Amino acid sequence: MKNQNIAIIGAGIGGLASAILLARQGCSVTIYEQAERAEPVGAGFLLQPPGQAVLSELGVLDTILQDAVPIFGLQSRTVNGYSILDLDYRELKGTQRHGLGVQRRTIHDALYRAAEKMERIEFRWGHAVDHCETTDQHATVTSNERTDQ
Repeated sequence: MKNQNIAIIGAGIGGLASAILLARQGCSVTIYEQAERAEPVGAGFLLQPPGQAVLSELGVLDTILQDAVPIFGLQSRTVNGYSILDLDYRELKGTQRHGLGVQRRTIHDALYRAAEKMERIEFRWGHAVDHCETTDQHATVTSNERTDQ
């Protein structure tokens, strides 16, 4: 994958994580983001073990753990007491697992700081993508009346 130019539309958690992984493989990545600056959208969520593994691979899990809350089980019941969900992470086979209660900003900030340090990642802030056209050989991105291939 080396020497490929990759365009990513959106500097959210998925866009930043993808950019880091692609840049590590030798790609040059341009992230187009319509916002004027790095800013996460949304509230917190429950980060499951597979997501934690990806963030570990990206090298940001230790930073995120500083502000995360471990979740060892989930229960959900109807108003009549009927159990809809009863998950105890400690009962899962394999290595010790748990979820993490974490704010979206915590993950976004850690990924943004990691991406910002990488030479192969370029940010285009304030660039809403107007048009994107792809062929088998390349993609063309038009943003703010500027066209890149």
